[in-house]
Amino acid sequence: MMRIALIAMLVFLPMQRQTLAHPASADLAACVEFLAGGSLTQDEQERLAGDEADAAAASGLLHRIQHTDQVTRAGLRIRLLADMYFRHSNDVMADIVWRHDPVLVADQHDRLIVTRGAFDRVIASNDFVASLAGQPITSAEQRQRLATQLPDQFATLTSGQRQMLAFGEQRWLALQQRWHAMNEADRSRIAQQLRGQVTSPALVAVAARNLEQAALNRNGNGRGASSGSGAQLGQTMGAWWGMHSFLQGGGL
Repeated sequence: MMRIALIAMLVFLPMQRQTLAHPASADLAACVEFLAGGSLTQDEQERLAGDEADAAAASGLLHRIQHTDQVTRAGLRIRLLADMYFRHSNDVMADIVWRHDPVLVADQHDRLIVTRGAFDRVIASNDFVASLAGQPITSAEQRQRLATQLPDQFATLTSGQRQMLAFGEQRWLALQQRWHAMNEADRSRIAQQLRGQVTSPALVAVAARNLEQAALNRNGNGRGASSGSGAQLGQTMGAWWGMHSFLQGGGL
């Protein structure tokens, strides 16, 4: 039943029940859209209708979602999705969510999943850095190859590397948020540093992961959060340059 999944979420994220202005059915649809990462079809909304208990429980989660920034929301979402996945939920809500954002690979030991959405954000982050560094972006063929190979290659990664991929959406949003908050001089400084250090496609992923982590640290979603100009972002990338690429030769 959907109720089991929603109650599990509310246990997983304890919160105080709030009275919201949304109708109960709208709360449930909004909650599922958040988990699915996109708008529901009319048919999907109709499949969710009729369960007032679940709709009422969804109000608490929806309140939590609406009162956090987008970077924190992305981290919350992947944790909830992993909880749903490893509870082996097979109800209507889970069916809708996985249709929108299917799981490409899962790690039972660390309770991590990489969804298609997270994978696409990792590629987007790589391409963002590649464009700044003057390197080629990922082709459609390369993207498909990486997605197909991910399950086998995921097993060779460290726990920390797996977590980076699982939280690809959050990391991408943190990087974009930090980038857009910088002034033009800081952006130019980082782009120049990337052009000097990212001298081949194999180094793109290294730079992307480093910049993501620096952005997370600076906006409070990672350890060592601080405030200041964008110059430190470039300095952090340089300091972490010894980090190895996940998949040498143009991987993630």
